Amino acid sequence: MKTGSRSGMARSWFGPCAALLALTAPLPAMAKDASAEGTVHAQAEKESAAKPYVRPDVVDYLKTFYATPKPPFTRDMLIKIHQLPPAAVAAMSQQDLPVGDMAVIKDVTMPGPGGPMALRQLDLPVVSVEYRLAPENPFPAAVDDGEAAARWVAENGEAFGRDFTGLILSGDSAGGNLTLVAAAALRDKPAAVPVVMQIPIYPATDFSRTYPSAEKFAEGYMLDAKSMGQFSAMYEADPQSLKASPLLGDLHGMPPTVLVTASLDPLRDQGRAYAAKLVETGVPTVYYEGHGLIHGFATFRKDIPSAQNDTVAFLKLARTMLDEIEADSK
Repeated sequence: MKTGSRSGMARSWFGPCAALLALTAPLPAMAKDASAEGTVHAQAEKESAAKPYVRPDVVDYLKTFYATPKPPFTRDMLIKIHQLPPAAVAAMSQQDLPVGDMAVIKDVTMPGPGGPMALRQLDLPVVSVEYRLAPENPFPAAVDDGEAAARWVAENGEAFGRDFTGLILSGDSAGGNLTLVAAAALRDKPAAVPVVMQIPIYPATDFSRTYPSAEKFAEGYMLDAKSMGQFSAMYEADPQSLKASPLLGDLHGMPPTVLVTASLDPLRDQGRAYAAKLVETGVPTVYYEGHGLIHGFATFRKDIPSAQNDTVAFLKLARTMLDEIEADSK
């Protein structure tokens, strides 16, 4: 099971009753009178004084990454990349391990908010969603597509030759953000089948402020501040909207969650804050922070071999959580 990505903007996927991910590390200890957000920030500030640990294979990866000249990241360049055929896009990103033999059972088209949307059902109960991308389609196009896809899949198991009984929402990076927003929307207005779990992987959770990790890892850890600023400018999100910043919303009643971050990720503290708020509201939560890893590690396992162990670990934890959910429902 794999999430795809284009130009660093990852797609999300929705797995109906599939066993998915799970990596775990303990949440920072929280004082009785401290808010989750305040505790996360205090922990981040304490850590900022220490030199961060970087795994040897991450060091090698970053040296190679920065040794290769990069063209200016412009709106026109990104649009041209989006227009490339899928095979050409795949050839541009050879950092993940080979998937192996996995037959595609169904390519399905659904009506979406902005026109037809492509869905692909693998020989596992996993649906990959081809949602609209910025800058051609700015906020909230991707968010609306993610919610629409989840609802349509929940109602149309027969289109994939399956009988869906529940959804697991998951995605990485931008797809992690869409996961959180879609899960909140389906909590407030349930789909045809329930969301049994969400698995956001190094997600963006809050556009409304700058977190310490964004400053600490602003340069030299691949997802640089300049690129982040360009992504945000082209996405054109309203920072105060819950469709962009799900951390600002009420998290009561969210589905059981496995939330994954990386210790060297500018988005790390957003993920920490979201996970801590889930715990405060009583949502069953597993949190994993890949120590010494960078943003995107789950799809860089070819060039960062140690990330394979972390990816397997969080998948096992998600499997365990899913088993517990299924046992409780009997």
